[in-house]
Amino acid sequence: MLAGLKFHASFGLYALCITALTACNSLPDRPFFEASLSVGDANRILRSSDNEPQRAYAVRQLDQAAQQGDERAARILARHFRRGPDINQDLARAAEYQEMLLAAGHEDVRSSLARLYLTEASPAYNPIRGRELLDAAAQDGDAAAALQLARLLDASDPNRAIGIREDLATRGDAEAQLELATLLVDPSSVAFDPERGLALYEQLARSGNGRALFALGTIYRKGEIVDRDLRRSLSYFERGVVAGDRRSTLQFALALFNGRGIETSEARGLAMIEDLAEQGSGAALWHLGRLAPRRYTILVQDTLFSEQFYAGDVHGVFDTNTLIAFESFCAARSVNATCAIEPFAREAANAVAAARR
Repeated sequence: MLAGLKFHASFGLYALCITALTACNSLPDRPFFEASLSVGDANRILRSSDNEPQRAYAVRQLDQAAQQGDERAARILARHFRRGPDINQDLARAAEYQEMLLAAGHEDVRSSLARLYLTEASPAYNPIRGRELLDAAAQDGDAAAALQLARLLDASDPNRAIGIREDLATRGDAEAQLELATLLVDPSSVAFDPERGLALYEQLARSGNGRALFALGTIYRKGEIVDRDLRRSLSYFERGVVAGDRRSTLQFALALFNGRGIETSEARGLAMIEDLAEQGSGAALWHLGRLAPRRYTILVQDTLFSEQFYAGDVHGVFDTNTLIAFESFCAARSVNATCAIEPFAREAANAVAAARR
């Protein structure tokens, strides 16, 4: 017996390597474990070893433990198969282990399992089972599951979807309140009630909700369901800046730059836009390209340099070397072809911004 592991004498070296993983990498490729691994040791191998036979053995040991009802082993496998990178991602197998946990009464996995079943790109896609799980979770008081169910029902049963949000909003769920307010101010919604929607947004805004402040600023800027009021719009955006809402900050910065509803301050507005762009805002970076092409190019060159596509000077001129580097960057990120053809287009700005985040 060594560190709680059973091993056959002829394979003692292989069992010993569990506690000295660095030594395992040089072992020959042949059946090597007759040890019965603990769940903890198998998990450590998955996280720490780059020896593929070891890792495959650890997975088999964990699977055996999970099949025998070991909750921790099932959770480890579900996590690894769902996320990788310790083992190849396999969402169908992740769903199997989560179903195993659910059948054993571990209902905390229900919402996560439902998301797997409701993701169309997932090999585990099963919308009927996914909705069934969300229904059950919502009935048990899981607010996140209930809201996800509402989103799923928006197209097929909008009245029920709204009812779910109404119930959650009454219980103080801020996310549900935001979504309900959005529906209430939408003329195409069956719940259209702009007066009530504005009141709900105002309630959220008073608590400093940045998304509500942005929504109110946008509503008064557009003037579609209320009289247009640029000054009032700007006041909401300014409060959104304080709340840390990026979209509000961008709108306030653009207003400063253009003198829209406020005294013009191009320098301050541009500085705010550039700061947002540096933080990875695609919209801000695109506006920076329109308003200050040289500053935009400097950020692009800096990003290309950091991503190792560009080795030239960061000088703010979109020269041939920069364009060649940018084409390689776009290709490597599988971005729309216009990214390389139009380096100041939205697709290009979004790609660069994503690299900065």
